Amino acid sequence: LMQPWTIMCAIVLSVPTIVIANSWLVDTQRIFCEGDAYLWGPTQLGHVFLTVPLLLVAFPINLMLINCAEAGIRLVAGNSDRRGFINSSRLVAQIALWVSVPALLLSLCAFPSRYCVSPSGISFRTAIWSRDSQYHWEDVKGVATECLHRGRAQTDSYELVMMDDARINLAERKPEFIKAYPRILDSLQRVPLVLKSRGLDMCPSDLRRLFSVNPGQSRGSHPSR
Repeated sequence: LMQPWTIMCAIVLSVPTIVIANSWLVDTQRIFCEGDAYLWGPTQLGHVFLTVPLLLVAFPINLMLINCAEAGIRLVAGNSDRRGFINSSRLVAQIALWVSVPALLLSLCAFPSRYCVSPSGISFRTAIWSRDSQYHWEDVKGVATECLHRGRAQTDSYELVMMDDARINLAERKPEFIKAYPRILDSLQRVPLVLKSRGLDMCPSDLRRLFSVNPGQSRGSHPSR
């Protein structure tokens, strides 16, 4: 079972599994938000701990599927190896017990780490053991935008800087952020704040203009939607 090709196949199959599971988990974070929230998502660090462990969860599942497929092919070909199938299944079960279960628990612990944006303000939670931080839009003292696309660094961030120096990146989910941007702009129009932008020349075209606008000085000048 633990041949290089089976391991590679299990990893390849795990990628779409992780993408689907991550999308579902992030969408489900809506349950932690107010009823009128229009933007939500994981914190930057929380997103890492939410997503990466899913690889260790999906890997043994796909390994078992490959093991069953191989056993079926052997059975059809008249070259059944029942003992080998049982031994390899036990090995996968051990991997799942000692690796996948702790990884799943780690991912679930990161699940409540999120931000929620609503007309009344922003709620923010950094970890499962921390309390929610509630902010009004008037608590925003600055906006820090950055685009960094160099080598392996691929970052687009739109951070709200709060009065207590907490920073909340609202661009963790890019399509949802772009859709919600006009409402964010409306909420910040009367808030005196400082805009700091970096790497605008590296920003994707759909973000460059959004990242260059100071919301506190944008009355009546919405970027095109």
